[in-house]
Amino acid sequence: MKPGQYTTTVGIAVLFLGVYLGGTGIGLYLHGEYGGLTPLWPASAVSLYLLHTRGLRWWPLIVIGELLVALWLSQPFTMGLVGGVLQALEAAIALFLLQRVGATGLFSNVPQALGFCFHVCLLPPLFSAAGGALAQLGHGLIPLSGLGQAALTWWLGDAMALLILVPFLMAWWPLPAWSGTDLARWGGICGLQIGVGAMLSQLPNAHGDLLFFLLLPFVGWLALRFRTAGATSAAVILAGVVFGLHSPEDAFTTGVHVAFVGVSAMIGYVLAALLSRRDAVMATLTHQADHDTVTGLYNRSRLERELRRLHDEDGADGATHALLHVDLDHFKLVNDSCGHERADELLGDLGREIRAALPADALVGRLGGDEFLVLAPGRGAQADSLGETLRRSVLGFAFDCGERSFSLGASIGVAPFAGSEAPAAVMGRADLARHAAKREGGNRIRVFTSADVSVQRHKSELDWATDFEHALARGDLLLFAQRIAPVCADDGTPHFEVLLRKYENGRLTSPGQFLPSASRYGLMPMIDHWVITRSFEFLAGTAPQAVNLSINLAAETMDRPDFLGFVQETTERLGVDPGRVCFEVTERAAIHNLARASETMSRLNSLGFSFALDDFGAGVANFGYLNQLPVRYIKIDGQFIRNLGQDEASRVIVACVRDLARIHGMQCVAEFVESGTIVESLQALGIDYAQGYHIHHPAPLDELAAGVRHAGQT
Repeated sequence: MKPGQYTTTVGIAVLFLGVYLGGTGIGLYLHGEYGGLTPLWPASAVSLYLLHTRGLRWWPLIVIGELLVALWLSQPFTMGLVGGVLQALEAAIALFLLQRVGATGLFSNVPQALGFCFHVCLLPPLFSAAGGALAQLGHGLIPLSGLGQAALTWWLGDAMALLILVPFLMAWWPLPAWSGTDLARWGGICGLQIGVGAMLSQLPNAHGDLLFFLLLPFVGWLALRFRTAGATSAAVILAGVVFGLHSPEDAFTTGVHVAFVGVSAMIGYVLAALLSRRDAVMATLTHQADHDTVTGLYNRSRLERELRRLHDEDGADGATHALLHVDLDHFKLVNDSCGHERADELLGDLGREIRAALPADALVGRLGGDEFLVLAPGRGAQADSLGETLRRSVLGFAFDCGERSFSLGASIGVAPFAGSEAPAAVMGRADLARHAAKREGGNRIRVFTSADVSVQRHKSELDWATDFEHALARGDLLLFAQRIAPVCADDGTPHFEVLLRKYENGRLTSPGQFLPSASRYGLMPMIDHWVITRSFEFLAGTAPQAVNLSINLAAETMDRPDFLGFVQETTERLGVDPGRVCFEVTERAAIHNLARASETMSRLNSLGFSFALDDFGAGVANFGYLNQLPVRYIKIDGQFIRNLGQDEASRVIVACVRDLARIHGMQCVAEFVESGTIVESLQALGIDYAQGYHIHHPAPLDELAAGVRHAGQT
């Protein structure tokens, strides 16, 4: 044992023995005041607390303490030895039960509090009381007629001491971390309780006993305000006032005193346990409301609340802050490769890595999925460096999944801001900057500035995407049609391709100006459903052989599991002949998910719909996939048609596409036909159909409908 440890051990031993002897003195005093019945024996509580805090190996010190008591009271050595062993055994049994009921800390629930009161306090003293009374009888200290009285006083004193003093010692050491205000309030309430008790002691005993109930509210008050620490201190004061200042006149009054103190203490403990449990539940709910369950970081709600707080304080000191929106690059690969459970583990580990890399005053949260948000109050000038710290932290994070190792990048949008700025606007700017960083390839930082053209362009796209449904309601989206004319084919039914246009700022805009944004924000299925519905409504209002339509489909639309059901339901509802509809799919969309595209196209083809492969030859060298797709038309990419009259290579490519189409039993459509010379070349090459400004300028579908109906009437 080191010198310091030896000094500590000796100090604890001396302190324990001093307290043990002092507690024995208090017990003996009460023994005399209560006519031979001891209502409180503090030495038993001190013994349990010693074993609870220092361990079972300290039990010999209890025996030494009892030997000193025997020496003090001039009792036989063997009586002190037996009494010490019994006291140590009682403390050991009580410690075992204390650990079983889970009350080794403060009372946190009602079963724990009741288990302590009935199991820990009442049962262990039975063994020591029985053994102690028999030992006293054997040493001639009591007559046989006094055996029951001796056992009762031993049991009662120990049980009440365990009930009143052990919770107090456990709650008050170490001292509660209270503020000065809380300490003053506690002292004031305790002072009132002592004062009321002292006033009651000045009354005749019979009157004072009747008014003990006036002390009970202080137990509830202290338990309500200070939980277990308050309830235990109230119980000690109550015991001191009742046992120390009021001497009972008979055995019945003694029982009333003991019962009142014991029941009042239990009421305080149960109330404290109820409130502690409520506090724990509220703390859990508050934590869950503020924190993300996967990473343990703050959630969006908590960060938004902090942004509102900064806004309400309005940055009176002129400080600027930084908001960083982090989007992990390639996280979907981890999700698909390792599964959601392992991916969640990665997010948790990465969240802790990010938290450790940032200043302590920065708030880090997870928005959901693979996105994080960092709020750094007062660090607007350091926004760039914080973003770089974040990026390096994510880039340096490695994650193993089986035999594979993954690394991630981060697209980070940074928005410096003043406290006076609206939280929604700040979050919007950080999100715009994040999108810009993502679009530029990821693993980079973009700081939002009002002069940033890329960010502003993205903002315009985002505004359009969020306004899309309103655009439909306002009639800003219109359907046009352009004729597909036969060149070498024999086809008498007029055929038109449905084209989408949008009114913006009083003028029409082409699809190339808004469909890329719609695709980025997942709006293509909604747009395609709207176009199909309007086109089918048009067909339902025309004669059966009046006109056929080609309708474009996006890859995202074909990938949706509800697309087939939507087309079938719309067809049946409007009574449209599927033979009058050709769906156009770009070559890239078809091979994007070839198996899914083949299945969707085959099922629609079985219903009577036909398909055209658009932009054919724009980038795929291997045409073996044509055998897997039920395609009737091939639309040759316009880059080969424009130069058909001047470029021999274009002529050769168009001829090859024509031959490929004939081999597969398909017909060809030439796009971007803009001159009569091109038409003559197409006739010479045997191309079936032509489409372009030379053939027909796109016109509103409503005008086409009027013309078709007029033609049908004549």
